[in-house]
Amino acid sequence: MNNIQIGLSTAAIGIVVVFVGLIILIGMIYVMTIFTRKTGNKPSPVPEAQKTPLPPVSEPAVEEEGEEEDDSAVIAAITAAIACVWQDEETGFVVRRVRRVQNSPAWQRSGREEQILNRF
Repeated sequence: MNNIQIGLSTAAIGIVVVFVGLIILIGMIYVMTIFTRKTGNKPSPVPEAQKTPLPPVSEPAVEEEGEEEDDSAVIAAITAAIACVWQDEETGFVVRRVRRVQNSPAWQRSGREEQILNRF
């Protein structure tokens, strides 16, 4: 019976140490995000005279699977979306190539979606 009590107490101490460590880590990350938000570089506001209205986005045509697709409309839509998101930043970003990704693993798709959704 003594061995069971020692094993349970060791497990309980280990669990407590792990949770205390996680709480400390979460607190440190929270503090770091507060400091980085205050000292981050904020883009300068663009005067109203320099803002240009964006053209309306038309919905892409739905094509059947058997036909070859014209990717120019897709590339134009992707480029317009990137330009809309990054219009206030002067990064010199240019879309040079767009390629379709198929049969990608789930972790790759979720990472891509996370990067896209973090920009909004």
